[in-house]
Amino acid sequence: MHNLLKLTRRPDITFYPSGRILITARIANILNITPGDSINIAIIDGESLLHVIPKGLGRRRAVCFPSKKGGRSLCCNSVALCQQIFNISKVSPQKTSFLAGDILSLNGKPFIPIITGFPIISPPPLK
Repeated sequence: MHNLLKLTRRPDITFYPSGRILITARIANILNITPGDSINIAIIDGESLLHVIPKGLGRRRAVCFPSKKGGRSLCCNSVALCQQIFNISKVSPQKTSFLAGDILSLNGKPFIPIITGFPIISPPPLK
C-alpha cells in the first residue's frame, strides 16, 4: 500500500522569507494571542519555544494582527525571526511550515514547542 498523503496533519505555523508569519487559530487560542501582542521564540535546551509578549508601549517587532476579518488565525511580520528559524531548522529560505507540540508552562508562562526538526517545505510552483 502507498499513501498519497505523507502527512495528514496541517501545519501550525508558517514562515516566509519575506518575514510574514502565519499562526493558526489553534496556536492563537492556546497561547491566548490577541491582535497587538507580539510573538517571540525562546531557545531552551535546543528546543524552539513560541511564546507571547503582551501588548506594550513603543515600537515592537512581530506584532500580531488578524489574517482575515472575523477569523482567529493571525499574521505578523519579522524578517529577523524568520531568518533565525530558517537557520535553526537548516532549511533554505523558502516558505516553510512547522507542527507544534503540546503546551508547556515555564515560570507560569505558556510556551508552545515548534518542531523544527521536521519542517514541511512547500514545493516550488509548477510552470
